[in-house]
Amino acid sequence: MRTNSRLLWLGWVILGGSLAYLRPLWAVERFEPPVGEAVQWLLEHNRDYQKALADRRKARLDVVETGAATLPSLQLSATGTHLGNIQDFKFDSLTLTTAADDNYSFNLGLTQLLFSGSAFQAIGVARSYERVAEASLAVQRAALLRGFLTGYSSIALLEELRVLNEEVVEGTKARLEDARLLHEIGALSRFDLLRSEVEHMNSIPALREAEDQLDQARAALVLQLALEPGTELGIRAFELACSALAAEFPGLLAEGSLPGGERERLVALAQRHRPERDLATNAVEGYRRAVRVYQSDHLPTLAAFANLEHANQWDMFSQEETWRSSWNVGLQASLPLFSGFRTAAQVAKGRQDLRKAQADESQLLDAIGLDVRTALDELQRRSLDMMAWERNAEAAAEGLEIAHTRRESGAGSELELRDARTAMKAARANAALARHQLLTARIDLLHALGLLDETFYLDSSK
Repeated sequence: MRTNSRLLWLGWVILGGSLAYLRPLWAVERFEPPVGEAVQWLLEHNRDYQKALADRRKARLDVVETGAATLPSLQLSATGTHLGNIQDFKFDSLTLTTAADDNYSFNLGLTQLLFSGSAFQAIGVARSYERVAEASLAVQRAALLRGFLTGYSSIALLEELRVLNEEVVEGTKARLEDARLLHEIGALSRFDLLRSEVEHMNSIPALREAEDQLDQARAALVLQLALEPGTELGIRAFELACSALAAEFPGLLAEGSLPGGERERLVALAQRHRPERDLATNAVEGYRRAVRVYQSDHLPTLAAFANLEHANQWDMFSQEETWRSSWNVGLQASLPLFSGFRTAAQVAKGRQDLRKAQADESQLLDAIGLDVRTALDELQRRSLDMMAWERNAEAAAEGLEIAHTRRESGAGSELELRDARTAMKAARANAALARHQLLTARIDLLHALGLLDETFYLDSSK
């Protein structure tokens, strides 16, 4: 009886282990947080962003490494030597040993750099490039947020188009079944039956294409979020709000309108907030400091040093070893006299790099202005398109209702009703696309203004 209980217990253990191993084969997790939490997850798990964070940490460590040259250098060394061929000298009855078998020495050395133009300027260069790395991280974060929000909203559009095409397929299928019944009782011609069948078959490819596009978009977003493959991704509709933009330009994000003469003020706002501006400014400062590093190679270097030694010393006449300490302090100065024009060439090359960085900064300012104007024009155009397509969807819905009424009363034809259904589908699809394009235009404007980090995400799915 006890043996059977043990076998039963062992069987349950094996079964439980098997189920735990096979669980990933059917268990699929679902990821459906609010948009703000999804963005936070993105910044914590996206692999490209994690690499950018590592670059920033590396830049900070470069500052520590460069600054180490100006800090005291303390070294401790110890040596032990065993001599196996010690010589002895004999004078009549006296024997003198020349050295001890075992010799030891302990050394403590201290070095402090007092002046080195290149070393101190190199610290400034490292700090400039630390700020460059910080600005580069902000640039990458803004681009990552823009791409994620655009892809996230596109999934909402594709889901809406899939539902729309699914409704169309179901509608054409129901009408085909009705047409077959009417054809069987002789109330519908063979031509009308074939037309219903063709209409149903023509609606299926659009549904399959919408499903394929939706699956591909979801898979891409799962990869971007560094989720496990196969994770079910839930999408929530959202709107954008930015208090920093609303404070200076009320209603711009919602309405897409800007009073005349305000564009330059909007460009100035972008130039203050775009991380690319900080990137370019710190790059210029880094090249300027690099020139100073090369120029400082003409300057002298001054260092102080101190050494302390404690060692055993052999006294040949007393035939004993004693421990003695010695120390010294000093200054060391060096002055470069001639380097084969290497320093002059480095200074000249550094100045050329500086000029290029300054030109890039000027071009960036122009590019920011162009980005803002383009994004603003796009937002204004999409706002007008949204109003037009909403009105078009209302008109299509009204037209479909009239077509139904006319068909039921016998005043309208089946072809007229079919055309109204096609127009309604196109109107709904265009309205969904217009909503997506309007949201994308708002995302692009906030990115052009450098305000995506200050943006709030409002859940509008309820």
